[in-house]
Amino acid sequence: MSYVIVNKYYGVKLDKKGKPMSCKKGDAQIFEYSKAKNICDTLPKTMKNLRFHVEPVTDFQTSARETIAALKKTYKPEAKLDVPKNKKKLVSAEYEMPDSVQQWIEKIKTMNGLITEAQSRKDELLVALSNADKERTNIEHEIEIFSNLNASEGYKKYRELRKCLLRRRIVKDELKVVSLILDTNNQEKNVVNIDKFVNNLEHRSFTYREVVNE
Repeated sequence: MSYVIVNKYYGVKLDKKGKPMSCKKGDAQIFEYSKAKNICDTLPKTMKNLRFHVEPVTDFQTSARETIAALKKTYKPEAKLDVPKNKKKLVSAEYEMPDSVQQWIEKIKTMNGLITEAQSRKDELLVALSNADKERTNIEHEIEIFSNLNASEGYKKYRELRKCLLRRRIVKDELKVVSLILDTNNQEKNVVNIDKFVNNLEHRSFTYREVVNE
């Protein structure tokens, strides 16, 4: 039996250098079990966080993949035929949807659910970011106006401000990922961008802004 490495929405395939990369779930590369398990167990840390697992592929699914790939290579559009108007039509009274078509319908439903969930979450995150900005402004003005804070009170304001900034950063990080998901112009490219963004979070740095002397 053949196997693929997938999560709820995406799959894994090897690039030209043999390194694993995220892809559309329907494009997940097929492996033997031992190789699939080895790749899954040694995925980069950023991909492990996406909860990929090894999943068997039925003979039918394998055949359908091979058929689709072959059709893509050999398909040539047929010339359009002039169909006379007002011709009689034959309409099938019964239609049983093939399993291959049903599988694509389910994938579309899953993707639509992801987009709806991401849009709802983005709205929530924008409110949370606005609240964090307001809270930060309040604390900064308290520090500016209350000039007689002692060491204990000053440290308390520092803790309040740092807690607010950390919460704000978490909101901004999630908002970035959700926004990439909602950018439907290039979904496959965005999967790679999300991987890069998450990987950069582990090595975040800040370059001090240059202050010009007045």
